[in-house]
Amino acid sequence: MKTLTYLTSLVALTRSISADDRGPESPFGLTFSPSTVFASRYNSSGSIEIFRFPIPQDSAYHAYHRKAIQTTNTKSNARLDGQTYYTSPTHLAATSMFKALIDPVTASLKETLGHAPEYYTLFVPSIFEDRLRNAAADAISPNPLHQPAMHGPSQLAACHAFDFLSARYLNRAPEELNDMHGPSNLILLLEYEKEYLYVWLKEVAFGMGTYPVDSQIFCEECGGRFREVRA
Repeated sequence: MKTLTYLTSLVALTRSISADDRGPESPFGLTFSPSTVFASRYNSSGSIEIFRFPIPQDSAYHAYHRKAIQTTNTKSNARLDGQTYYTSPTHLAATSMFKALIDPVTASLKETLGHAPEYYTLFVPSIFEDRLRNAAADAISPNPLHQPAMHGPSQLAACHAFDFLSARYLNRAPEELNDMHGPSNLILLLEYEKEYLYVWLKEVAFGMGTYPVDSQIFCEECGGRFREVRA
């Protein structure tokens, strides 16, 4: 699951390159794991190129991540009004937190490449709510036109990686996939991390091009570190 999540952005990148003929090298996809920022792309030789940037253990990001686990575990849904939130100190603090992680990545890539990198996708842990994902995009640029074309949770990245919307891996005849009266096209998705296990049953909605959630379970005690303790 981790390898899939960290490299998923390349799938979207490949499609964007073939669609608008940008050239032999693709822009980068950024993926935030609990401990590392990954910048990945296809280089001019067609190979996958991955740059890893560890996140300091004492960073604000780790505090946000821990709080997100607790919030998800207690099923807290407290939210601010959207219009109020995006000008609030909370949003500004979250944007600053992501910026502190993304700016060194950009500086390092710029030094390696000889020019500023372009980001096409951005994925953050699924336990981060929408407003934190938007804060990550704002950390790259406050102008929506200069933000990654696709940004969202890592569970969405996994769906796109397998390209279920092209009817792959569903073991059903093409004529059955859009049958409104037939069974749903469901996929089981696992996000397994050291701190938790997040499980979704998601529908492949071909007509809408989306993956609505049918049901979901979050289990903090099922994460990798609990397995280590039991061992």
